Amino acid sequence: ASYNNIAGGYSSIGAYSDALSFYEKSLEIQQTCTPENYVDLAISYNNIAFTYTNMMEPSKALSFYIKAMELWEKSSLESHSSLATFYSNIGSTYTAMNDHLNALEFYKKALDIYQKNLPENHSTLADTYRNIGMAYVNMDEHFNALSFFEKSNVHGTRRYFIY
Repeated sequence: ASYNNIAGGYSSIGAYSDALSFYEKSLEIQQTCTPENYVDLAISYNNIAFTYTNMMEPSKALSFYIKAMELWEKSSLESHSSLATFYSNIGSTYTAMNDHLNALEFYKKALDIYQKNLPENHSTLADTYRNIGMAYVNMDEHFNALSFFEKSNVHGTRRYFIY
């Protein structure tokens, strides 16, 4: 936990290379000491992925987000909101890589879980509708996009887009 905390400190000041080094040390220890603790390992992979995201290295981030997702799915917490967060992170990473079809797939997976676990007016639900809408915009499917933008306004705060 100490290496993880140090990494978080470095990350918070934008020293992502240092953060990555400590997240990797933390992961190494977890893999040795508690290899069957899928939840903690998933969180460590997610932290590394997020660091790569901040370093503008989406392909590296994606591989760690996918490892995190696969471990979380093994943990039998498939309907947990954290899995939806992994899905959303993967969707955002695909968006950064201009792979909007895969982004859409993962945003929709996140939406399925969020709809089961969050109240209708939750801002995360609104953000997910908006992410889906933007994926459709990026694929030139504006009619589909509009439907999700409308849902985002119904389910959360109103935000307007100019595109």
